Amino acid sequence: MATRENQSWHLNSFVDALIYELDRAQDTLSVKGANRKLTYMVKDLAIDLQLFPEYHDGHIQFTTAQPGERGASKMTLQLGSIREHQIQEVTKPISQDDIAIEATDLPETAHKTLKKLGIRSTEDLRRAVDDQGIDLNAHTEEKIERHTLDELLNQARRRQNQPVVSKAKFTKIYNENVLILEGKNLMIFPSEGEFPVAVLDGKRVPVIAAGENKIDLKINRAQLENKPGKLEVALDHYAVINLTLKTNLNSKSALEEHDPKNGSQASP
Repeated sequence: MATRENQSWHLNSFVDALIYELDRAQDTLSVKGANRKLTYMVKDLAIDLQLFPEYHDGHIQFTTAQPGERGASKMTLQLGSIREHQIQEVTKPISQDDIAIEATDLPETAHKTLKKLGIRSTEDLRRAVDDQGIDLNAHTEEKIERHTLDELLNQARRRQNQPVVSKAKFTKIYNENVLILEGKNLMIFPSEGEFPVAVLDGKRVPVIAAGENKIDLKINRAQLENKPGKLEVALDHYAVINLTLKTNLNSKSALEEHDPKNGSQASP
């Protein structure tokens, strides 16, 4: 009898394949149940395996023992039934506006370190550091550079606090035309002195004052009289707001700031 080649495998691949087969069996039973009453169901499954474990490059692989082969370790897998709400309580998928740890600029070793701590996304990272006050380096053998960690945290904080402009109006301050942008989450990183940066139709405009809920810009209002102006304001490294401004000399309002279809948007 020819001996088959014995290849090593990962535990997660084996379990994934096993669950897939169980799902197929459940699908078959559901179809069968529509035609005749079921007399049985798959509830629990236990498997005993004789294996040789191997550790290589941070991963554990297994090779199945051949008949009569000695020295193997025994592994018992027992799969029990679980309800949908139980899965949702312990596992949450990464949301569409979040970033998986693997997609960041961190080195591969840092990816593994964070995932061992249950941190799968930048939002997980933010919750661990900001909400729970966890010192990650105190729980890992490999240190993560602070500036890299801060950058990831700031990205997550900005996604949680996206900028919104609710009003744009002109006023006079010391006989100067000033456009006041009002909203929320405009400047959430006050220590970044190089921001905000405002550009109107490709030309930079002076920033008079900037805060979390208001930004004052020195803009020549007359240049908007005949045609709309495109205003871009970089709030930080992660967010830019774009506004289409249109006004007339008899009105204090920048008329199009409320209408997202006319170009008012934030781009974190």
